[in-house]
Amino acid sequence: MGLLKREWVGLAVLCSLFISCISCAIFSRITLPRLCSSQNFRYNQAFIEINVSGEVISPGVYKFPPGVSLKDILEVAELTPNADKKELVIHTKFFISANVSIPAKQIKNKKEKTTSVSVLR
Repeated sequence: MGLLKREWVGLAVLCSLFISCISCAIFSRITLPRLCSSQNFRYNQAFIEINVSGEVISPGVYKFPPGVSLKDILEVAELTPNADKKELVIHTKFFISANVSIPAKQIKNKKEKTTSVSVLR
């Protein structure tokens, strides 16, 4: 009778391991797609749209992969000589669609000192 009891205990352990493996497989199939779609949008979007305007040679809407940096965007759109580079944060990364407007340099109106010269004839 002792040997029969051991066989039942072993069978119960094997069944519980099998049931736990099956439940883990089912649980991962249910939760993984939900996690990928709601928390990490990179899996859903192949490209993001960036609307570039302002002091660039080629303004317009461009498609980039998520995580693109402003430096990469400006290489495509090309800055004009009048673009204010001091106002830009080149290391900014974009993960969702956005509008990027490049400001122009502000020219300060300096009063020039003029000297008048009178010519005697």
